[in-house]
Amino acid sequence: MTTKALIITAALLLSTGIASAQTTQVDSDSIGTGLISPDSALYPLQIGFDNIANSPAENAVKRANEARQASEQDNSEAADRALAQVSDQADSTEGTESDNAHLSEAQLVINEIDANTHSEQGLDTASQRIEAAKNSQPADTEQNTVDSMRDLADQAREGAEDVSGNRP
Repeated sequence: MTTKALIITAALLLSTGIASAQTTQVDSDSIGTGLISPDSALYPLQIGFDNIANSPAENAVKRANEARQASEQDNSEAADRALAQVSDQADSTEGTESDNAHLSEAQLVINEIDANTHSEQGLDTASQRIEAAKNSQPADTEQNTVDSMRDLADQAREGAEDVSGNRP
């Protein structure tokens, strides 16, 4: 089996509860949690696979569920680790309607977490970054792509000038 096929197979096995990015009504239990908990040494691998398979907003819900689950198990370190990931995922969203629905669900899950089981700072930070992401404007990805392509073309022209000494 090729390396690429192994990676895809592993991603499918490690990722659970992928929700449709088209839905605006989100059920946090349908997104669930990963097979690897935040207190595992393999948690970064789980996050990497999820980042390939899911949108950042879907991952925010998944990480919030993991934080809630860790909190229910009185594992404050794992809950804080998952909450940090909620914050990071919220920062990566694009502000679409679907993203905002997922972020609202992540916020609801976070609100269920008992602040006594771990640091309030993790809860507050995740909540603030979710709200900031929900209030951001949707990214104009088409315009960003055009701008990026223009920048690359300019860089290529400059590189060609440096090599040949004249304008192409």
